[in-house]
Amino acid sequence: MIGIVTTFEGPPLPKGAIANRIGDFADLYELEKKPTTKDSDLVEAILSVKNEDHNNYQDFQAFLDRGGRIGLQHDPLMYGAYNLNPFLVSVEMVPMLVVNQGEVAVLKAYVGLATEDTSGADFKFGSLVRPGHRGIWQEPLRTGKYAINPRCYSAEIVPTFILTLNWADATSTAHNLDKGLKQITAKSKEGFVFDLDLQVQIHVPDTEAPKVISIVGTMLNLGHRSASGGCRQSFPRQAAIHAGNRFHREASGCSSAGAGNTLPRSLKSIVSRRGVFTFRTLFSLSSLSMF
Repeated sequence: MIGIVTTFEGPPLPKGAIANRIGDFADLYELEKKPTTKDSDLVEAILSVKNEDHNNYQDFQAFLDRGGRIGLQHDPLMYGAYNLNPFLVSVEMVPMLVVNQGEVAVLKAYVGLATEDTSGADFKFGSLVRPGHRGIWQEPLRTGKYAINPRCYSAEIVPTFILTLNWADATSTAHNLDKGLKQITAKSKEGFVFDLDLQVQIHVPDTEAPKVISIVGTMLNLGHRSASGGCRQSFPRQAAIHAGNRFHREASGCSSAGAGNTLPRSLKSIVSRRGVFTFRTLFSLSSLSMF
């Protein structure tokens, strides 16, 4: 656990600020100007709290002398016992951010330097920023435990292992990303109605995770709004222009090379048109398997 600190005395926060950080973010600005500074260096600078300047808020006069302000504080308190004045300081206990193996955390910063987009002109789905700026950090946090203030930063956990999304009655036991996905109902050219069981395996590279979150918002949206919407449009459309036996035959032959196997290309266009994550696809049509 960490302690989120709110102070009740001091000068007001600067206009537009929601939290106070000793020295603001001037140290990050100077560090960023060095050509050898990496994003990981900026992350470490942000995680390195400045509580030693005021003895963990116990020397409140030192806190004020070093630029402390009233309100929410950026730097949390770590494990320990502290002698704090309850008329000057309050502490809220919150859990630390834990990033497990096979995951990364994409941070959305609400405090920091002004937003400076680094995603490039070709990226049309919002902006990415270097750590220390307001916005979605282009550098995700990898496996570890972090003392991140959840009032200043929100974290979206992105699995980097292969995920399986099931459009079927069965759902994955490893995650809940396909909890609301159902079988796809299609109608063939002759008017024959049948249900499609579809299974899609997706992989989000850790370096592309910030772009994915910038596009879809959350991992839940990735399956429900992006892949699901495309699949529910494409497969019924493919079935409608084919006779039932031909659709059945082409679905069965998707794993083999040959002309006329349009289903893999169709799905590939659905899931790769965003251009920022890699999909590995596995199909299942009723009792048939398609790769």
